[in-house]
Amino acid sequence: MSTQYEWPVLGPTELRGMTVCGDCGDAVGPVPGWGGAIQRGPCPVHAHTDGDPRWTRGDYERGVQLCQCCGTVALASGSKFSVWFCATCKQRVLQLNRAHGRCILPLGRHSVHAGFLLPGAEASNPVSVHCFLTAVNSLNEPRQLTSEWGRLVVPMNLQELGLDASSVVSAGQYVELAGGIDKDRRFLEMFDFLRNRAQEVSRQRELS
Repeated sequence: MSTQYEWPVLGPTELRGMTVCGDCGDAVGPVPGWGGAIQRGPCPVHAHTDGDPRWTRGDYERGVQLCQCCGTVALASGSKFSVWFCATCKQRVLQLNRAHGRCILPLGRHSVHAGFLLPGAEASNPVSVHCFLTAVNSLNEPRQLTSEWGRLVVPMNLQELGLDASSVVSAGQYVELAGGIDKDRRFLEMFDFLRNRAQEVSRQRELS
């Protein structure tokens, strides 16, 4: 798995025309080579509009994915098999999963990234289907928490670079400047965030 799910890293040339928004915590703007497709974000400035060109590529509307751990590396995206982590952070995630003997954090949105597959021969077996769906549903919370951290880490990086947390900067400039940020430190910060948020969710469930 450590070598199978490598994904192309995008540099300043590939990111031309795009920006990184601290409010969105994401790369936004026209995706180069995607026929005018515009990648949107959650803040009001970069929200979807009725006049957006129709996406004609990819399994979902995302052409660029900032690493969901360090937030410093831009990865090609858009496929259901796209990964969420750069090579360095991915190795950390794999080590974490191995240390716990199970998938704590999936590498991407597809079940295969967590090691969950349902062979065609077992698709008609109710027990196999139930076990598969239970395993896949167990990933919903880790996916949500990972996404939360991914939106937080970009403003953190902007601040560390001496920029305002709500800044909008060239995506190419951002990845160049952010290249010096300590990825190992960001992983430990992400781990602390995920652990604390998981404890909060657990307490909320106990109170409900």
